[in-house]
Amino acid sequence: MGGRELIGEGNTLSYTVIYTVDLVCVGVHCPLAPVQKHDTDIKQFRLSVLGGSTSPPTVTPTPTPRMQTPEPLSSEDNGILFSTTGIYIPTTPLPPTSRADGGAVCQIMGDPMISTFDNRWYKQDGVCTYVMAMDCRFAQWFVYGRFTQFGAASSLETVTVYSGGSVLELQRGWIINNNGEKLIITVGKEYQFAEMTYQFDGEILTLHFGQGNQIRWNGFNGAQIVTSPESRTCGLCGNNNGEEGDDFTSRYRQRVDNAYLFASSWGLRQSRTCFKNEMEVEITSEAEEACSALFFHPYILRCHDTVPVTDYELACARSYATNTYEGWRAECNMLQSYVLQCETRGLNLSKWRARTQCTELEEIQKFTIANGCPQENPPV
Repeated sequence: MGGRELIGEGNTLSYTVIYTVDLVCVGVHCPLAPVQKHDTDIKQFRLSVLGGSTSPPTVTPTPTPRMQTPEPLSSEDNGILFSTTGIYIPTTPLPPTSRADGGAVCQIMGDPMISTFDNRWYKQDGVCTYVMAMDCRFAQWFVYGRFTQFGAASSLETVTVYSGGSVLELQRGWIINNNGEKLIITVGKEYQFAEMTYQFDGEILTLHFGQGNQIRWNGFNGAQIVTSPESRTCGLCGNNNGEEGDDFTSRYRQRVDNAYLFASSWGLRQSRTCFKNEMEVEITSEAEEACSALFFHPYILRCHDTVPVTDYELACARSYATNTYEGWRAECNMLQSYVLQCETRGLNLSKWRARTQCTELEEIQKFTIANGCPQENPPV
């Protein structure tokens, strides 16, 4: 299940051992494949070809996981306990438990579109597992994203975080995979696993790792990676240097103009064949009207001066056109990404679902879990 992925060339060649996780579901149960430890993972990972440190980073052994046990549910909770995931979701939405305070943000959303740390937007047509972002100075953390074919598009399916010698995989349905076991998640509570912490507000699962980094996962197809503006990064999220023009820098430090060629250079090919989804999508007037109605809603207009809306609106129309899920409003899914970015910049749009008449959170919760790992029918 593991393999060596080469980074660099010639005398500057170095490598890391990278493992991927394949999910195998049987019946109503969903056993998880173990996440194999990257035993002293970074082996002479100098990244000299990427301008990194000439000294290999120190990788500490994974500490024993420290978990908080949620309190027993009472009959007054009126919520839903998804026993196979360990997720308890109250039917009454709670306020967000975490939002990024500024920082550099990379977003993966919808059909999918990617906006880099430096705000370069592009369509990601590849089907593969990619390096989304990594610490290119000291190689202390990595974030991988697995994209699978989804109708006329590709779609983000899982996000895997390597940090401080530990690894966690975020899957659909707000599942956290720890070496083949699901970690417990309860709305409003913070948990610690090794040097990572995570919490869930009923809609967004936030994982903190490294020195102030975050992953915010919507449980289905969208994620935000947040890091310090001073972090030197590489991967599909760009280099975070404040200049969007050089974000398409390949693994071998070559500047490319084509988005697919750029993404392909960061693909991990040892576990599956990577390919480009060639299907083209026609953006209809229906899609444009549905997205404009949401993004120019009076409640959302307050953020336009802070976060420009044009790229989100276009990405929304593409996602609307490719949507094949019954009961899933792609335009609301894209608006969620926009609202998260607004909140990152300090605006409170917590009532956006009610004000725009988007799908109620309870319905989104049921849909997300039903389309993630198959669950047992939980008691309500």
